[in-house]
Amino acid sequence: MIRIFIFVFIILFFLGCQNCIICPSSKVEGAKTTTVQTETDKKPEVQVEAAKPEKPNVQVAQAKTPQNKSKSGKKNKKISKQEQELETKKFQGERIKELRFELKKTPLFEKWYYSLAEERVRQIYYAAKLLLVESESKKLFAFDGKTGIIQWVYTLPESLDFRPEIVKDRLYFLAMAKLYTLDKSTGSLLKQTELNFIPSSPLCIGDKYIYLGAWDNFLYALDKEDGSVAWRYRIDGIVQGQPVVSDGLLFFPGTDQKIYAINAESGYSLNDWGKESRYETRAANVAGIHAESNPPSLYIGSVDYNFYSLNRVNGDLRWKFESGGEIRYKPYQTAKTIYFSAEMIEKKTLFYGLDIQNGDLKTTVENGILFFFVGQFHDFIVRNDKKIVAVSRGNQKQSLYDFKEFDYFVSNPEESNLGFIATKDAFIFAVEEK
Repeated sequence: MIRIFIFVFIILFFLGCQNCIICPSSKVEGAKTTTVQTETDKKPEVQVEAAKPEKPNVQVAQAKTPQNKSKSGKKNKKISKQEQELETKKFQGERIKELRFELKKTPLFEKWYYSLAEERVRQIYYAAKLLLVESESKKLFAFDGKTGIIQWVYTLPESLDFRPEIVKDRLYFLAMAKLYTLDKSTGSLLKQTELNFIPSSPLCIGDKYIYLGAWDNFLYALDKEDGSVAWRYRIDGIVQGQPVVSDGLLFFPGTDQKIYAINAESGYSLNDWGKESRYETRAANVAGIHAESNPPSLYIGSVDYNFYSLNRVNGDLRWKFESGGEIRYKPYQTAKTIYFSAEMIEKKTLFYGLDIQNGDLKTTVENGILFFFVGQFHDFIVRNDKKIVAVSRGNQKQSLYDFKEFDYFVSNPEESNLGFIATKDAFIFAVEEK
């Protein structure tokens, strides 16, 4: 009986060993199985729940996104353009307020104002009642000087080499060794002449010829009708300063330390003017010449530190003023005063005002570089720090005003109480003194 019981017990033991809670080997195998099942369970969860359900969603989103982008893109572009226009208007509004605020601190008042949107100013000029604004985009804007109304816009082939000149109904300018002639009223191109020399001086427009210097040591006379070379005059230097025509005579400076006077029609030398049709200085002459009728005189500065007044008829010296610096720019004349700048050592400049009759010193402006304009009571001079000095014509008293926001200043000294100022970002003002 006992043997039968033991036999049954052994059989049951072997059949239920894997699920027995007593056997140590069963616990280890069970733990391993559980671990394997857990690791395998994690992988399908990533594949099924993360990848498979998302594929349809991604495809649907990709199918809808281009439509949304095209609609929203068009809408955003429209909004961006509107925002840009609003920002531009906001900037212009704030900028004009800033500039007008600066003007209120000075004795100058706004006559008219204009803003050339999206333009940058390269230089401004004023001649024959037209304010010419040259932009960096190679456009030439012509404004009526009194009203500020744009008369025309001309697209330039290249940047201007020198200031343009206007005589009667024609406008002349040089660009990359080419001479251009425009209609003053419409800005239409009338003539283009390619030059076989490189210009070295601004233009001088006479009745029959156009005069200019060249780097080949010649002064040229070009026919106004067809631009051909009528004649040329050789010197031992270069003509860099602007020539001037007066009473049938042509006067021009040379870097060969001479001031020349020749017949404007023929180009021949004059026997009764100076020494062999020239006046000798002690250094190069690169400044332009100013001619005056009453008294008949010439005014020019030299690199030899002297400012000269010559008799226009015979070339004799009227008077001379020693400035202490090199004079490289054309002088400006008001009613009874001749102004010019002299460059001292260490780039310091002095701006002088002399009596045109006898050369007596009337005023000196430290760091002055440019004559601005003739106001009702003052002559305005620009300094190199963009401050303007107002010189009283009554007692020569000077007053200083800050124009740091402005970059360009121009006027015609023969036209009283009208000047023009502009910024590089193309805010343009006509101003006057009240």
